[in-house]
Amino acid sequence: MPSLATTLQGPLGCGAYSVRLVNDGHPILAPRKVTTALWGRRLDEASNATITIPVAGTDLRACCVGGNRIETLRTEALISRNGLDVWQGWLLPATKFRRDTITIEATDILGWLDRRVLQQNHVHVGVDMTTIALAYIADAARGDLPFVINSTLSGVLATRTVLATEYRFAGEALRDLLETGLDATVVAGVLLLGPETQTCGTLRLRDTDIDGDPEIAIDGRQRATRVIVKGGNGIVAIYPPVPPTVCFHAADTVHSDESILDQASADNAAQLLYARLSASFPYYLTVPEGSALLPTAPVHINALIPGAIAQVSSRSLCVEIEMAQRLTALDVEVAAGIEQVRPTFEPLGDDEGDA
Repeated sequence: MPSLATTLQGPLGCGAYSVRLVNDGHPILAPRKVTTALWGRRLDEASNATITIPVAGTDLRACCVGGNRIETLRTEALISRNGLDVWQGWLLPATKFRRDTITIEATDILGWLDRRVLQQNHVHVGVDMTTIALAYIADAARGDLPFVINSTLSGVLATRTVLATEYRFAGEALRDLLETGLDATVVAGVLLLGPETQTCGTLRLRDTDIDGDPEIAIDGRQRATRVIVKGGNGIVAIYPPVPPTVCFHAADTVHSDESILDQASADNAAQLLYARLSASFPYYLTVPEGSALLPTAPVHINALIPGAIAQVSSRSLCVEIEMAQRLTALDVEVAAGIEQVRPTFEPLGDDEGDA
């Protein structure tokens, strides 16, 4: 995932928020403090925001009539935190007008890809996934969507064919790539597109930085005393040849992979898998969904980019442990001057998709 220049914006939980609305790049509502806001960032999908804005009577009328009125499929909302933009999107879903407030629901620029079908034929043979994705996006943009893209090649070559006569949405075609070796996320209106491999630095968090109840679990499914690998053409590898002497009962794991076609590869796969599953203490640290980061957390808002890797450690539970976790989503809620920043982490896996 490409990196994005970050700026220290003060501790989490203490952000001052405002929002402004623009049509075609021209302001129609000057920046003003939000009443409430929900916004986020997502890995490999569009993010949404719901914002409630205080208005007076004349403001409300101006927002509803005239050439600069609020319009779905036209108006953009830009959310600022401490004077710097953290989220940008279009009014694609709903807008509600009340006597004293306007509530808008917006979606970042990736949401447009599910409203536009590909108009050109796309035939890519042995092409980097990032290049294919950029071709889809350029087709969908049609010159009127201001895509700002920070991209790097994925390093994965793929073959894809999408014909204009299929009338496929650009988002559908892009998601096919995002499932097999490519990552995408939007931060403050900038689309980050690149390999799944982390390239933008590692976050470091402790369980004491989280206003939740992190837990350590022991997963017996991730423990074995013998590994059996079944490859193609009847190839079988067993490791270790002689079961070890351990203080717990014997347990086998069988792994099938038809792409393994020689004995040496099968033996190597069995040894690698055994090295992972024979750990003496298969502990796993998890962060409960919905947990908020405390203001003391040593991160700032623009470092919380989905796709980033966090080393999450605990020194206060039954054992000392540190695990790599991937940030897959960020949800921020602002109400009554209080900011809640809730990340979603997933344990870092070792599976790779096939192109």
